[in-house]
Amino acid sequence: MIFIGAEEIARALSHSDCIGVMRGAMARLSSGETRQMLRQILPLEEGRMFGIMGGTLGPGGPFGSKLVSVTPHQRRGRAALPSGRRGDL
Repeated sequence: MIFIGAEEIARALSHSDCIGVMRGAMARLSSGETRQMLRQILPLEEGRMFGIMGGTLGPGGPFGSKLVSVTPHQRRGRAALPSGRRGDL
């Protein structure tokens, strides 16, 4: 499994490139070509939360999940992408 954080994304993808990628992804989602589950948020004590946002780019395409932890002092996220077509973790 590959974990990708904000630092890796910033190095690999410019802001303007990100806009194009997201525009394409949202168009594919709207057309039903891709699938995305509703965000699942688990409220915890003392203002903390844990969120999971999973999705796929369609039949035979990659799939993964964004994991987010929120505390009163910080918000951290990572994308978890299983490796290969078999989904090795």
